[in-house]
Amino acid sequence: MALKLRMGMIRMDPVSYKKVYTILSGVFLMLPFVVQAQQPVTKIILDEATKASGYTLIRGRLDVGIQPTSLTSATKAWVRRVKNYPELPETLKALSPVYSFTIQGETNWLEIPLQFRYHLKGKKYKYGRALYYYDSTSSAWQKLDSSVQRFDRTVSADWGALHAQIIVAADTTDPFGPSKTKQFSDFGDVSAASAIVIDEAIGDVLYSSHADNERSIASMTKLMTAYVLFEQEIDLTAVATYDDSYDQIGGTLSVFDGETMLMEDLMYAMVVGSANNAAYALVGNADYSLDEFIALMNTTATDLGLEDTTFADPSGLAVGNISTAKEYAKLMRVVLQNETLAEISATPYYEFITINYGNYHDFYNTNSLLRTSTLDITASKTGYIDEALYCLAMRVEQDDHAVIVVVMGAPTSSDRFNESARLANWVFENYEW
Repeated sequence: MALKLRMGMIRMDPVSYKKVYTILSGVFLMLPFVVQAQQPVTKIILDEATKASGYTLIRGRLDVGIQPTSLTSATKAWVRRVKNYPELPETLKALSPVYSFTIQGETNWLEIPLQFRYHLKGKKYKYGRALYYYDSTSSAWQKLDSSVQRFDRTVSADWGALHAQIIVAADTTDPFGPSKTKQFSDFGDVSAASAIVIDEAIGDVLYSSHADNERSIASMTKLMTAYVLFEQEIDLTAVATYDDSYDQIGGTLSVFDGETMLMEDLMYAMVVGSANNAAYALVGNADYSLDEFIALMNTTATDLGLEDTTFADPSGLAVGNISTAKEYAKLMRVVLQNETLAEISATPYYEFITINYGNYHDFYNTNSLLRTSTLDITASKTGYIDEALYCLAMRVEQDDHAVIVVVMGAPTSSDRFNESARLANWVFENYEW
């Protein structure tokens, strides 16, 4: 069958300032992108050009963004870490150092607020996180209205003050995970052999049905194949050559022996179109033997603590690709931290032209929910072989929260899509964050 994909654009955090400034070793540099400043004090003298264009002060993991034209009368700005600061209450757990920032000028308050952003480490936290400032009037740490970026990577807040001590902290009285609504309703049974829904941020199980049963996972294997290739720093811009030895049964990319294309095209063909021969072509063009790569997949599974997960081939055709719904959901939490791979997996359609033959190829994502559902699906992988029946794993987002749905062994293709969509909708209707 003919397959087709579209290259998804990789989302990047928008830079809201035209210029970014920082001081390194006492020298002022104008930089095109934000970089980490390592000196104890990050300071800037405000000339007319910098005040007009906006800039960011950076100290460690903290960015203090000053928007264009917000400081017409200011002369200096700096941010630094402080060692002596008012003690936090027992309910707050510090997630960052304490920083002090100062804007020097005639203004008492900014109508265009400062933009604070702190880059958290990779660890997940079970409590709500926010930026806090010390209010000298009340002699207490006060919470700013903060937002947490997906994957818990950053905490952000806007504020118009010109001087304060700030910290990122977790409120241990405010669990970050989901809780049942007062009108909580039981979902009931699924027709699939096993299923699970988890909260992506901290892994809480929101629904489970035989989620510890080991089953063949079919083409859901391909997400691990892609993840391992990315971990091995695959060059998606490299040219790949197709060889007849990569031919496989089932869903395939219709290319000829000796036909050349980008590794990126093969990656989209494997993940979006679920082309079995694309998986073998990726492994071969990455200079791995089949046995070497399968061993690497299994080593990765072990390193991730997946005790009931094993791999037998990179495409999912082998019955010996085994996992449980619970462990595959755990794998998804790790794999989808690679935002490039996540976006590829949720690409509805892709197309490309081979390099030497100039042949046109296109295909749709095998997850039809990306075209027929109103759900915000931000990652996805299907799977089917006779032994596994119909499988689907996907991440669904709503109101800044994400859940991972895994359905394995559904009797029909429509069952896996319908039950996955019903589970996602049920979770967002019956849990609150």
